[in-house]
Amino acid sequence: MSEPVFLFDDEAPAMQRAYAAAQAASNISGASWPGSAGAAPDAFRDHPMCVNMLGKIEQYLAADPATVQSVDAAGSTLLHREALAGNFGVVKLLAGHGADPAARTRAGKTASELARGIGWPEIAGYLQEQSNR
Repeated sequence: MSEPVFLFDDEAPAMQRAYAAAQAASNISGASWPGSAGAAPDAFRDHPMCVNMLGKIEQYLAADPATVQSVDAAGSTLLHREALAGNFGVVKLLAGHGADPAARTRAGKTASELARGIGWPEIAGYLQEQSNR
C-alpha cells in the first residue's frame, strides 16, 4: 500500500500517524456502495474506504485526543482536511471528539466553507449546524 497523500508537506506528525494507522488497518476488498451493487447512490454516502477507516480513527482519537486540535502550517486542522476530502463519517467523528467547526485556516476559511467550495454541500451544512450549536 502506498504512503498517504497529504495536502501540506508539513502536517503535524500526530495527523500523519492517524492517517497511517487508519490506512494500514483499512480493508477495502470487495467494497461497494452500500445496497447499490456498486452504483453511485442518490443520497450522500461516504466512500467505502472512509467507512472502513472509522473504527481505527476513533481508536486513535481516543488514544491521542490532542490530534483533534492539532493545526498545521497552513492553519488547517484535521477537520478542515477531512471536510475538503469529502469524508463525512470522519467529519462527524471529529466533531464528536470536540473538533471546532468554527476554526479558520490562515486563509480565513472554515471547514464548512472548504466543503461547500469543493462541492460537498451535505458536509458543509452539517458543519454549519455544528457551528450554530
